[in-house]
Amino acid sequence: MLHAGRARPPRPNVAGADAVLSVDRAIRSLTATLPGVRAASSLGWGLLGLRAWGVEPEGAERWLAEAYRHALGRPDAAPRLALLLLAAGGRALSLFRREPSAAEPSQDL
Repeated sequence: MLHAGRARPPRPNVAGADAVLSVDRAIRSLTATLPGVRAASSLGWGLLGLRAWGVEPEGAERWLAEAYRHALGRPDAAPRLALLLLAAGGRALSLFRREPSAAEPSQDL
């Protein structure tokens, strides 16, 4: 099949060594980059990609909580928050924990 006047290269064998090296490189790149990322879309997709390969970086829950706080109140918050919730997986509801402010009375019994 032709693509832009050239023959389309064959699909890579995803079970091959080249694919494994590519995945390893991507995992290393994401684990090095994501600790400094708080943009909801970038962080969410990055963590989803890592989780697809069974990798959960230490600190990811804190990163998600920080990105969640940054996304709140934005006019385009809904898709950003949805992506963060997907990336949080089983701990998604913990993102909604509200820290009581000093002005609020304690609810301790």
